[in-house]
Amino acid sequence: MDLKEALLQTVSCMLSQDYEIRRLAEERQKALEVTDDYSLHLVEILLTTDEALDERQMASILLNKYIKAHWHESNEGFIEPEVTENTKRKLRNVLPSGLGDDVPKIQKAVAATLAMIAINDYPHDWESLQYMLLSKLYSQNRNEIIGGLIFTNELTKRFCKEQLSLLTPVIYEPLYQICRNDAFLSEHRTLVINMAFIFFAADYYINETPNDRLESAIEKFCELFIEILSQPYSLKSTFAVKSEIFQFLSNANILFPNLLKRTLEKSISVSWSILRTCAVEYIKFIMDQQTCIMDFHEKDANVHYLSLIRNIFCVLGSAFLDVDIGQKFAYENLHDILSIFVTFMTITSDIQDSWYSDEELFYSDESGDTVETNLRTYLKHLLQTLIHSVSYERFDEIFRQFLIRKVEETNTGIENITYWWRTHESLMYMLQLAFDVFKKDSQHMNVHLAQVATWTSFLSANLTKGFYLLHMRVLLLGGTLSKYLGRDELIIHINTILESLMSSNILVRLSAIMALEKHCEQINNEHQYAHEFARNIKNITERLISIRDLTPRLCYIVLKCLQSLIMVNRLEVPDLLEKLVPYLRTLFWKNMSIPGFMEVYNSLIGELSKNSYCMGYIHNMLLPDIIKDISMTTDKIEDVADVQCVGINVLQTIIENIPVSINHQLIEESLTSLYKVIMTADDASVIWHAVSCICYFLYKAADKIFAIRDSSGQNGLDFIMNIIKHILEPQMGDAISQHVDCIIKSTLTRMNFFNNPSCNEGLLIIFVYLCHTHTEILMNTLSVIPGPNGGSALSFIFTRWVLCYRMFPEDHEYYLSLIALANILHFAMLKNDEQFLNTKILIPRKSTYLHEVEMPLSARILEILVESFDILNSSSIQNENYIDEGYEFQLDHQIFEGYFCKETTQKYLKDFLRTFSQRNVLTMYTEQR
Repeated sequence: MDLKEALLQTVSCMLSQDYEIRRLAEERQKALEVTDDYSLHLVEILLTTDEALDERQMASILLNKYIKAHWHESNEGFIEPEVTENTKRKLRNVLPSGLGDDVPKIQKAVAATLAMIAINDYPHDWESLQYMLLSKLYSQNRNEIIGGLIFTNELTKRFCKEQLSLLTPVIYEPLYQICRNDAFLSEHRTLVINMAFIFFAADYYINETPNDRLESAIEKFCELFIEILSQPYSLKSTFAVKSEIFQFLSNANILFPNLLKRTLEKSISVSWSILRTCAVEYIKFIMDQQTCIMDFHEKDANVHYLSLIRNIFCVLGSAFLDVDIGQKFAYENLHDILSIFVTFMTITSDIQDSWYSDEELFYSDESGDTVETNLRTYLKHLLQTLIHSVSYERFDEIFRQFLIRKVEETNTGIENITYWWRTHESLMYMLQLAFDVFKKDSQHMNVHLAQVATWTSFLSANLTKGFYLLHMRVLLLGGTLSKYLGRDELIIHINTILESLMSSNILVRLSAIMALEKHCEQINNEHQYAHEFARNIKNITERLISIRDLTPRLCYIVLKCLQSLIMVNRLEVPDLLEKLVPYLRTLFWKNMSIPGFMEVYNSLIGELSKNSYCMGYIHNMLLPDIIKDISMTTDKIEDVADVQCVGINVLQTIIENIPVSINHQLIEESLTSLYKVIMTADDASVIWHAVSCICYFLYKAADKIFAIRDSSGQNGLDFIMNIIKHILEPQMGDAISQHVDCIIKSTLTRMNFFNNPSCNEGLLIIFVYLCHTHTEILMNTLSVIPGPNGGSALSFIFTRWVLCYRMFPEDHEYYLSLIALANILHFAMLKNDEQFLNTKILIPRKSTYLHEVEMPLSARILEILVESFDILNSSSIQNENYIDEGYEFQLDHQIFEGYFCKETTQKYLKDFLRTFSQRNVLTMYTEQR
């Protein structure tokens, strides 16, 4: 048996249903793979029309695998041996004949294999590729032309821009001839249109500007496209072809708008004609969604039809904005354009089903938190373009007239109830969108209040019964236009919302909650009917709290509604606390992982904390559980660290917003639990959240913290200094060291937050300790982050440091500050830190009448060290004149006093300055100063 017969038998066995036969065949295939003519025999099997299709396809798979592994040593996953040059040449010569095969699957397989070879060999090792490709595209054999197209398409997927650009001088003409030949199927013509754009883009990117050849080709293709678009629908001018043309025009206008301007102008009339024809068919489809669009036999006609409409609107949107004729057309035909918009914004059964199966899709489409998912959401964005194109005044005027006429027209067709309710829903949706655009741009829109009242009456007359999407739209429109509603309409909406909150239909509940949120956002004390809404707040809040089986999305929106309700009428809040506070406690556990949840939750807690009537409930019902969560672990929660961080954030929010004097017991319990967390937790983020929370306690109730004393005699300040020592000591290990940058950033924020200079000086000591324990991390972090004032963090910190280096109230802190400054200067010199050495600061000078003098930061630090050394030598430390009179921060227990004293600091500075001067840099710094 020769090699070819053995290989053919192996290929056949690899297709066997029997596992053992397949296993043995795969082993034989691996042995045959290393033979010299293995790939050539596979090609022979692949191209032999007498062989079974399954064997030919398997041969193609094995050939592709072989080429990937052995073609060139530079390829990823290369395996020895490499294919010989002789074999490569034979494969490049033989394989192209398979492009003309009668079997489309074989054509595609050969095209993919040739493209894989071309990636490696073109242009240097396969100079004849262009000739081979053109011979296929210009062939008299239809199969060869189609095979050439498939191969070209594979090249556009795999070639880089440089390789594609080498084909552009010869590829445009054959593609054009194929596209204009309506004898080819629409799938082949759409392929040509797509490839044409890819080659145009490659040609443009390589040359960085349109050349004469490119401009001529684009103009030629665009003229052909306008001609094709003008043809009536047929199987030679299908939805797919026209959709691909509009997609081409849209993309090309983005890439080279100057070349497309004339084409856009020509496309407006033909685009509008197609849209009007499609709209007629679309209305039929709305009335009976079981029908097939235009009843043609095009494959996937509905899909291509919707894609065509979307792409037409995309081109028209560009014309409305970029072309004078387009703007004029929009201005003069706005009424008809709005009618088209309403038609294609109508909800289809597919959209309806998708919302019902996943309420997240409805929320995303409604809130605008999603990219385009269907034709309706695309038109939502295009409506804004249309408004800007025709002007707000023109849109407002025409839209009001259009709304009246369209409602009358729709009501006359009420015999088709599906068309009636879907069109009304679409009209309300458009009104809602337009109003939001005007509001966002701070423009006034004249709302047709009589029609809004009529739609509201749908609710009281039960006209929305059975049409839940219409019911939802009336509620949402009412929320959007809340302040325009009359008293009776507002009462109807409130009562309907109360009923809908208890609906078993999740979409109805969701829309009721969203509508409620819109009402709460708009109604304020200036609204003439605010009291009508405000007096129902208790009922609405209780109804919200009573809803069960909330999805995460509904839970999040309910929380936002509660926040808004509290802000509408704070006087009602105390009556709600008995139910509201436990409800918030339940939400705390269930939903803290929902994106955005904790932000709204903390905001709501903050609003409650500002109300002095609420503090008793918060103290007695909420805080004990939160403090327990912070200080204790539980087996019910997988990630204890996350629970602790959230609990600490809630506690910090309460302390930050509380307007009354903080309960002494609360402070003591909170400080104890936070202290325990900091001293025992392994998670650095938990530690820093706790430290941040303590900062707020210090800011709001420093005197009460100072008054705390435990059984051992330590007071609150001793706890604070123990915490600082704990988190900054080097022996804390890598877990904390990795998060020193968090400490730096958060402390910078606090320094900007606190207005009290004494607090800022107290926070500055954190940087002093960090400099002593984590010099490199501190310097690296300060070098790359901005300061609170928007400038350099490095300059922000060291400017304050060198201005108040003697203002630290304790001697050991003053000594530590000097040693830390020496450390910084030493580090900067060793690392040649150009940013630090080039930083300049402004220093007040009495000799210049208190004017500020600019000098290098490094020179000022050296000046401080020299002056301080002289002071230490003369034993005349006088820092009383520098201490802020309002600074009351005192220590009873000098935790760090043993580490830094006058003698050790004096000796350190003496050694440092001696070493510094021996490096011949002291003179340089003196001159620089």
